[in-house]
Amino acid sequence: MLKVVLATQNVNKVREMQSILKDCGISAEVISAKDAGVHEFPEENGTTFCENAYIKKKGIFDIVTKSGVFKPPYMVIADDSGLCVDALGGRPGIYSARYASADGNDAADEDNIKK
Repeated sequence: MLKVVLATQNVNKVREMQSILKDCGISAEVISAKDAGVHEFPEENGTTFCENAYIKKKGIFDIVTKSGVFKPPYMVIADDSGLCVDALGGRPGIYSARYASADGNDAADEDNIKK
């Protein structure tokens, strides 16, 4: 059986991935990063969505490998997303979650929307 760690803490994303794989005829055990023993996500300091997804995937893979929750073979799937608004010159882009933050940490959704 395929073993998958989804680089998320969102249980809805885990359910969605299980459903997608099942619809494709793939039998898989899908768990969240938290359920795999990941308590801190790596800092996503890339300059693109792709770089940030890679940073997250690689960091979580290393943590899970060291923890022994899954024995190889298994895979880690990660994504990164945000809003790219043409009228704002493509911003906020990779900074969507912290667009309204003064200190670089995640801002409240409402604050990001207002900005």
